[in-house]
Amino acid sequence: MVRRNPRSERQDREKATDRLLIVVGGLMALFVVLSFAFSDVEHPWAGTTAGQWAPVLLILLVAILVVVRLILRNRPDIAASVIWGALGVIVGMGFASVADIWVNGYSPATAIIGEFLPAAGTNLIFTIILIPILFAAWESARAQTGR
Repeated sequence: MVRRNPRSERQDREKATDRLLIVVGGLMALFVVLSFAFSDVEHPWAGTTAGQWAPVLLILLVAILVVVRLILRNRPDIAASVIWGALGVIVGMGFASVADIWVNGYSPATAIIGEFLPAAGTNLIFTIILIPILFAAWESARAQTGR
């Protein structure tokens, strides 16, 4: 059995987290471009245009994800959890929104800009805030049980 150097394992995890951050940031940047391109698309239920606030929200979320990664340099497990959570929100909400193209007959612009961006934006905020809190509570519970 070959044992790896713990330092190289940590560096590999940090590189993987950084790559994942690039993927998530790239997806969010794509949504910013789409929201600027289709700024007049209305939200299917509310009737308001999603393009008014979506670019600002997504730019802030990319900045927050980068800051979370930099602040939590000493806690890569929490940073990776936040980034994986963000990717989960993007994939899950994206699937649900794209499915509405066939289920409800929405146009792709309405499904992605009008439905996906408002829902995913707020879920990303909750993900970025709540995952570190949940992780700290989990660590506290594990410490109290002696595991």
